[in-house]
Amino acid sequence: METFLYCEIHLFAICVTAVILFLHGRQRDRTVSERWFQRALVLFSALFVTDAVLEIILGPSHARRGDWTSWAIYFILYTLCCCVWSIYSETRGTSGQLPDRKMRSLLRTVFLVNTILSVSVMIGSHLLDGFGSISFFIVEILLLILLLIAASVRIMTSAADLADANQRHVQLVCASIPGFLLGGLLLAYCLQNPTLADLPIMVSLLSYFLDATSRRISTDKLTGLNNRQYLMSFVLQEIQAQHDPKNRAPELYLLMIDVDFFKQVNDRYGHQAGDQALVRIADVLKTSCACYPGKAFLARFGGDEFIIVCEAEEADIVEDFRKKIHMTMNQFNIWAYPKADHSFDQEDPLYNLQLSIGIGKYRDGMTTVEFLKEADEDLYRIKKAHHALRKA
Repeated sequence: METFLYCEIHLFAICVTAVILFLHGRQRDRTVSERWFQRALVLFSALFVTDAVLEIILGPSHARRGDWTSWAIYFILYTLCCCVWSIYSETRGTSGQLPDRKMRSLLRTVFLVNTILSVSVMIGSHLLDGFGSISFFIVEILLLILLLIAASVRIMTSAADLADANQRHVQLVCASIPGFLLGGLLLAYCLQNPTLADLPIMVSLLSYFLDATSRRISTDKLTGLNNRQYLMSFVLQEIQAQHDPKNRAPELYLLMIDVDFFKQVNDRYGHQAGDQALVRIADVLKTSCACYPGKAFLARFGGDEFIIVCEAEEADIVEDFRKKIHMTMNQFNIWAYPKADHSFDQEDPLYNLQLSIGIGKYRDGMTTVEFLKEADEDLYRIKKAHHALRKA
């Protein structure tokens, strides 16, 4: 009866992981980090299956405390899972780059030492007493603690450098997974029951996958910014907060940004170059928002239009912000130009990207449409001036 109960827990963990693996496999995103995430899911599934098989063959884990061979197998798989998850978290935090030399050395050391110790326990279990086997496993646990802490710290460090709030949030959630892995391992070993580790691992994987998926739904695929749907819900939420009498937040502003003469880029260089230009503009806006003194929400509104929703005590702060965006755009134009002296042709639309930025201020009683319209009217005025200047 007890074995059947534990097998049900294993089966539940296996089914949940299999569903995550299936849903992840249907996504079209095949980046380096996503491939490592898929490998991690496969290994966690293998860990759950192995534990279930051992449960069926040898009985409940707490009833086989002296069976060090099954524990050695479990530790090898657990170490492999932790190593692969660490590689995944590294590729996610570095936009697809594999771990650097120091991290690779740590991964190799942990995996090789733990594998050697576990195999030694399996081969020499009849020569080692219980204390000797336990000592080997304690060393393995300490190495895994070192690896998981290092992985978590590196993820949080990379998250701190991200300007995009969505990506930063997913990174921080990813940084919490090593804590669940470590907690599950210590719980399993201290209570001599690997089944207890399956549930926290499964729950953490499920919560991370659901959170990352929901963030992906609200993200523009090309630029990585918030998409229009998420923007509209955010603006509505901020307007409702402005109506709250208890709210003492600063004034709410909306910057509507449009790329000047963007059609020329697509016509002269093609849509692929146009997409690259949009990504460059998104990077400019991310960099600018990261330097903004208050809260700034950035989204792609559609096509070559972007929107920033921000708070400010005074209109001059937003005006300075607009100037800062123009300055950053000019710097990115110079850096992007392929010539060594970074001197570019002012008439080249691909390397002389310019922006028109309209500003709208929220006033009591405004709807979302009216708020957007005020910024759009200011944008239209500025674009008209830019076109007139171009013709002159």
